[in-house]
Amino acid sequence: MTRKGFIANAEKLVVWTTLTLPALLLITGFLYYTVEDYKENNYPYPQIVEDKVVEMRLLYNQNCLATQGQDGRVYPGTIDISSLSQNTLSSCLDSDEQLPVQVRILQENSIIREATTPSWENAPITDPRRRTYIVNLASGEPATAVFRYK
Repeated sequence: MTRKGFIANAEKLVVWTTLTLPALLLITGFLYYTVEDYKENNYPYPQIVEDKVVEMRLLYNQNCLATQGQDGRVYPGTIDISSLSQNTLSSCLDSDEQLPVQVRILQENSIIREATTPSWENAPITDPRRRTYIVNLASGEPATAVFRYK
């Protein structure tokens, strides 16, 4: 390699180093401060995620509302309305801070069955939300499950 080629390569190395090193430091600093901010502030996950987890647990768990057949198979989305009660909701949503939830099962716009968690009555209305699902009853008839939150 000639001296001219060596100097040209060294100049390129200096230029690339001066461009990439600050960029890497900037990206690393941004990621570090983003993670630290997240850890310090403990950002809660969105309320819709918590609502969805509650609903899926109630509709798809065999110990909650989902129907279990004679063969032991669980039929998610097919609910047994006789199991809908305050005790069922309390045991399925067991936590230190129980979410105020009301579950209504409707058929042709009339309420068949309704249950609430114990915290429903005394909870203030801070963020009213409602979500609706089409489900099947254990008898095979279609129905609507309405979840209301305070």
